[in-house]
Amino acid sequence: DKMEPVQISFFRVLFGFVVLVPVFLCHGWGPLRTRRLGLHALRGLLNAGAMISLFIALGLIPLAKFAALDFTVPLFVTVVSLSL
Repeated sequence: DKMEPVQISFFRVLFGFVVLVPVFLCHGWGPLRTRRLGLHALRGLLNAGAMISLFIALGLIPLAKFAALDFTVPLFVTVVSLSL
């Protein structure tokens, strides 16, 4: 059976959180406090949408084409960062 992109995203975030639990236990939640909760929520929603879109695309296009497009990400990030 095939897993849905939302399920894959959930488990990716869950395992990342499990890896970070020792850091939270050592330093507490203090380093994560923010005054801009709304912007962080927006960032989280955009990140979740991007992650789900990534897994959808991975299931729809051939793996070689996906890998080729993935290698262009640093180029686009560079161009966008220079324009800011």
